[in-house]
Amino acid sequence: MSDFNLLKRDLNYFEKSQLDEIHQAFDMAVSAHKGQKRVSGDPYISHPIAVTKILASYNMDHESIIAGLLHDVIEDTDITKDSINKQFGPNVAELVDGLSKIKQVEFKSRLAAQGENFRKMLLAMSNDIRVIVIKLADRLHNIRTLDVLSKERKTRIATETLEIFSPIARRLGMRDLSLELEDLCFKTLYPKRYNVLKNALVQIEKRHKDVMEKILNKIRERMMKAVVQLISLSSRKKNIYSIYRKMKRKQLSFSELTDVYGMRIIVNNEMDCYRALGILHQLYLPVSEKFKDYIAVPKPNGYQSLHTVLLGPSGVPMEVQIRTQVMEEKASVGIASHWQYKIGDIDTKEHRWLENLIDIQKAVGNPEEFIQSVKMDLFNDEVYVFTPKGDIVELPQGATAMDFAYTVHTEIGNHCVAAKIDRQLAPLSTILTNGQTVDILTSKNATPTAVWLDVVVTPKAKSSIHNYLRGQQRRESIQLGKELLDISLQKFDLSISQVTEEKIEHLMDHKRYKSLDDFYASIGLGALSPHKVVEEVISNDPSSEPRVKGEQKKALMIKGTEGLIINYAECCHPIPGDPIMGLLTSGKGMMIHTESCKEILPYREDTDRCLHIQWSIENTKKVFPVVLLIRVMDHKGVLASVASTASKISINIINLKVDVVDDKQVDLWLTIAVTGRKQLASFMRELRTIRNVEKIQRYIKK
Repeated sequence: MSDFNLLKRDLNYFEKSQLDEIHQAFDMAVSAHKGQKRVSGDPYISHPIAVTKILASYNMDHESIIAGLLHDVIEDTDITKDSINKQFGPNVAELVDGLSKIKQVEFKSRLAAQGENFRKMLLAMSNDIRVIVIKLADRLHNIRTLDVLSKERKTRIATETLEIFSPIARRLGMRDLSLELEDLCFKTLYPKRYNVLKNALVQIEKRHKDVMEKILNKIRERMMKAVVQLISLSSRKKNIYSIYRKMKRKQLSFSELTDVYGMRIIVNNEMDCYRALGILHQLYLPVSEKFKDYIAVPKPNGYQSLHTVLLGPSGVPMEVQIRTQVMEEKASVGIASHWQYKIGDIDTKEHRWLENLIDIQKAVGNPEEFIQSVKMDLFNDEVYVFTPKGDIVELPQGATAMDFAYTVHTEIGNHCVAAKIDRQLAPLSTILTNGQTVDILTSKNATPTAVWLDVVVTPKAKSSIHNYLRGQQRRESIQLGKELLDISLQKFDLSISQVTEEKIEHLMDHKRYKSLDDFYASIGLGALSPHKVVEEVISNDPSSEPRVKGEQKKALMIKGTEGLIINYAECCHPIPGDPIMGLLTSGKGMMIHTESCKEILPYREDTDRCLHIQWSIENTKKVFPVVLLIRVMDHKGVLASVASTASKISINIINLKVDVVDDKQVDLWLTIAVTGRKQLASFMRELRTIRNVEKIQRYIKK
């Protein structure tokens, strides 16, 4: 394993000076890993050599080859990043450092570990995209040698590879690597199913070999007559895992599959692709709805090809792919063909996808959320829509106009109010289809709410909305914290303006807050009692006169539109006009209850947590849920009358439940949305005029 000649034959595309440098890296790796063994018992150096051979099959540059040889030395040996930098330069040093494995940090879950690992990989990729190619080569060799590991480790690694690395390779256009990863992982996770399908494919190949050869010969003859320069024509079978996935998705048995085999045609240029397509359609009947032109509209990973399905002899469907040699190479190696660029240097769809992932990882709140976003993004099919200027925007199936807005720009998404789809006004929740032209209408007053999360499906939109809501929650908690502190100070005849910055800074240092905003936010979120803060301010000021704590002098005013920090209890459903109190809960902010609510009674004497609240007289359009219990006799026709009355007073019915009391009486549980007590009183007065309504009462949970 220490003989460089074993590797040299794979590196014949390098100049002598580059080969010499690679030889030096080889010697360093052999020396560094001397005495180390893999789990299989093989010398550890066999792994970096295997990774390097995979990289050489992609004709990767000499710096990538060196990084492949040294990718484990920083973690597993005494060699440092500085020593690599001195001998091979900063580019190789950064590559090796970016590829170093994460140390064994204790994560809360496997998902968190995945997320952190992928975050680090993205960070390294943002400087040099060769990182992902080397990382995928490393993963491929590890998957090839899984058999020696325990069942638990094999299952974990194969599952992670199927969920993350194989889809990434596919998304980056590295088809061959992705297919091999899929089949090897499937074999590891489901060995019996793998063998059954493999044997079935062998049998089908034997049965169809002669028929397929006749078809191929017939196509070759026609191509020659039409002077189409045919570079290669071959039959192909789908990989085992993709067959299994299709059987599972469509609930089919193997015998029911009709497209296990197909063919691939490689021609000289793009025009010949379309000429070849015409010839095929003359020879065999095409299935029109199966035709796809990925040359005119490439896939997000840059894949280009013509796809068609033909009805061959005996009516058996054949899937055919037609492309040029350049397209074939791109389909096989994908982003590996752009190793010489940084992410921002060229504008390909793979690079835009990577940039999108980097944007997502900056916006999301934790590793679990990030890795779930990545998985969602990897397993979505695309639709293609247009901007008003004619630019193509790629979105996953099921994406809405709001997803489109966030794809164009985060700020457009954050302030969108409606869409024009093919010049027709449409709601932002409209699901988009291929070929539509979408224009987004915005307003500076529009901002995201939690409801928007139910409208979008793309990871970028979800992470952008989450990010905005986190910021909004912080802004609201800071403002609420200031108001609560001021109210507490007033009990001692003080105000915020009378408390010196030195006193506040002393408290911040004592409580270990980094900024004044953090300090106020902690009060607003209920994590820090404003009353205890005030008492500490007074007790630490020997120069001030002793002060006696009084009653709350000023109620906190709320409008009902505060959003994330102030919430409304579902036990009593407070509405504007109700006498209300606020209960501070650590980490959650304030919960508003009616004064008569039984849930708040145990806290009434706790003036640190329980506050007097008043509704602001400022008019808002916000509505609040209320539950009414309506008892009726002979309920036929009553439901229609109730609905009609609600409509007349502009009240929306949210929910209705019917309980039979006896053979004469029925209880209607009506959840409605009202602007306040005034509108509720009007509705209840109107309901009492309906015939057979026996009793109406507002329901509050006991």
